[in-house]
Amino acid sequence: MTSIKTLFAGTSIICTTALGSGLFVIPIVLSNQSLWVAGSILAGYCTVMTIAALVMVEISLRFPKGSNIHSIAREGLGNRGALISGLAFCIVFTFVLYSSLCGLIELVGYLSEHRFNKTIAWILLICFLSFLVMAIGQLDKLGYINAVLWIMVFSLTIFSLFNIQEINYPASSAFQSDSIGKWLIIIPLCQSCFSFHAILPSMVKFFNQDRKTSIASILITMPIVYLIYMVWLFSVREALPASLISEIASNAQSTQELISSMADLLSPFFSAVMYLLYFVVIFTSLVGLSMAAQDFVKDKLSLNESIQSNLISLITIYTVPVLLYFYNDDGFIYGIQISVLGSTFLAILLPTIIAIKSRAAGGHEIEMINGRFLKFLLVFGVLSLLINVMSQVPALQDKKIAIPVNTCIQLLSVNSEHKDLTGTCKD
Repeated sequence: MTSIKTLFAGTSIICTTALGSGLFVIPIVLSNQSLWVAGSILAGYCTVMTIAALVMVEISLRFPKGSNIHSIAREGLGNRGALISGLAFCIVFTFVLYSSLCGLIELVGYLSEHRFNKTIAWILLICFLSFLVMAIGQLDKLGYINAVLWIMVFSLTIFSLFNIQEINYPASSAFQSDSIGKWLIIIPLCQSCFSFHAILPSMVKFFNQDRKTSIASILITMPIVYLIYMVWLFSVREALPASLISEIASNAQSTQELISSMADLLSPFFSAVMYLLYFVVIFTSLVGLSMAAQDFVKDKLSLNESIQSNLISLITIYTVPVLLYFYNDDGFIYGIQISVLGSTFLAILLPTIIAIKSRAAGGHEIEMINGRFLKFLLVFGVLSLLINVMSQVPALQDKKIAIPVNTCIQLLSVNSEHKDLTGTCKD
């Protein structure tokens, strides 16, 4: 039985990994929805992705060797399944790590340009300490670092937003798209906001394959993530006029402008806190993903648990993203696009298929959910994959609808009959 401290550390890692996907995206992509509708949409996806997370925990307990989705697929589906899952894992994680790296470096560059030197110092210190903790393998300490960072910075940011004086902003036409285009934008993004499932095999390993603790971590994580999203959404809407949020949603640099718009209304101290929150959101999510990638590399290279192995795996997983950054330093958009598609395959479809096939072999005491939910997840995953693909089609009903989502630069572009909202990613 794992301790409460281990449960707290593991749950904080899962929470912060999930929150990195959507904190700064949700206020924009749901800008045209009432708070009740937005809350209902997020609650629905929170429920579905909770079920998917329990399925991932189930197959992680059933196939504990390797502690990554590739090794699980090899045991559950054979060599073909392992090949497909391995390629998907490598592609998704490489581009997500690459995009996060681009975002962090761009943020530091922006802060340097605007002379937020103390904020940069904190960012560099946090990066160094987290890298050191991951190298020595003290993942429980990493969980504590993530939790402390989030509690302090998020609380200060919410406090600052509720103390902004009311501002007058001229009314503008709200961001609009046709009904199909609107939901093609909302649906994939809301799903990715609750996606962290690829790290769960590593977390089950962290919990020493303890079934109760693994389940508890999921059941604690999901309500917390949902609550934080709702508090953030409400706070942003209280701080900024609806017309300003709508205008930001129509801008090619929407998420960056959302952060800047809020920071400009704050004192220098709280403005620095806002940018620090932006860093914490990206970085703590990156840390959780790095854990999963480390386990994948150590399994493939047959590395043992040691500081040397941790250093080798860290260097390995960041070599390609760093090379991609030097090739194109404006790559945040690609990782988010890939993660939206990858969340469907790695978080829903693949685990569900493995669970369905492996249940036929017995071991019913490991089962987390009823078989009917597995069939529901399979159908949901297929529909979600189709929607994700449709959202990338350049033309639909004589209109261009795409969701090149970039939590640092460009959120979305929609060409409609009445208004051209297309943006291009620029430095």
